[in-house]
Amino acid sequence: MSDMNHVTAPQPYLISVEQYHKMGAIGLFEPEARLELLEGAVLKMAPIGARHASAVAVLTEMMFRSGIGGRCFVWSQNPLQLLPMTELQPDLLLLRPRADNYREFAPRQADVLLLIEVSDSSLTFDRRRKVPLYARYDIPEVWLLNIPDRCLEVMREPGELGYGQTLIKTVGEPCAPLAFAHVSLAWHAALGRT
Repeated sequence: MSDMNHVTAPQPYLISVEQYHKMGAIGLFEPEARLELLEGAVLKMAPIGARHASAVAVLTEMMFRSGIGGRCFVWSQNPLQLLPMTELQPDLLLLRPRADNYREFAPRQADVLLLIEVSDSSLTFDRRRKVPLYARYDIPEVWLLNIPDRCLEVMREPGELGYGQTLIKTVGEPCAPLAFAHVSLAWHAALGRT
């Protein structure tokens, strides 16, 4: 009788990166849909607005102008696999060079030197869901370009409970990625003028 009276709350059905790709291959998702797989759940992302798109473009160009782009692989708004249950599309990644230029399979956490998220309407979601996940997967450095507050949140020293170090850079204060400590970037150019 105890088994019959036992009430179990419904549980979400989570999928793996492999299942996610199979679903996409057979056309279960709209081709133009902006989707990410976060800890087994398929999420529909908001459209990219003009401020967001401009910031990503400026940051990408900045990486090449600074010379960083010639020493790593710059990966913009493309998949990052955090196996087995997550595949996100961060706004910008600086990756370790790889002979196949990531043609054979998407980058994984060990490939990442720096991950940048441009956050406008997604700021709360990025801070609460994505950044802690990046820390658990040992992404060495995350920059959150905070468009509403016009600052750069720099997270370093990843661990199971989050990032051990968070720096807030204000407009006019340059920042250098850990992997390229000799290159100070005027990241605030990506914010444009007010």
